[in-house]
Amino acid sequence: MDINKRLIDLFKKLDNSELANKAELKAEVKCCVDAMMHYFSVVSDEQLHCLEKTNSNLTSIMMLGKKRSEAHDDAINACSRLNELCREVNVDKICDFDITDRRRVAEFCGFVVSELFYSNINCKDPMASWLSFADKTMADEE
Repeated sequence: MDINKRLIDLFKKLDNSELANKAELKAEVKCCVDAMMHYFSVVSDEQLHCLEKTNSNLTSIMMLGKKRSEAHDDAINACSRLNELCREVNVDKICDFDITDRRRVAEFCGFVVSELFYSNINCKDPMASWLSFADKTMADEE
């Protein structure tokens, strides 16, 4: 599965569509990806907390677990919404697996973060182009 290609295809299809709300839909796709990245971050934080504080109390462990579970639910919802958007504009599903399988969703979030990161540093794809500012004048000022 090439996550970059599927995300790029979705954005190109949205750009070329005649949908009145295509800017909002593109922003929604970014929010979905952000939810996956957030889940990855929460899991990483939980792991580092456990390594750092080997004597964590039950309350802090439960709070971290609740935060992870909520972020995981958000990632599942993001996968579902991405697939709906893909179906609406007739492109291949981005999350082409059983999104009710929590483990698969968790793995997919890791793949998304990895693909975004490595496509940027390796200049493999113009992946970062869809993350650019909606207002190009703001992007030019940086």
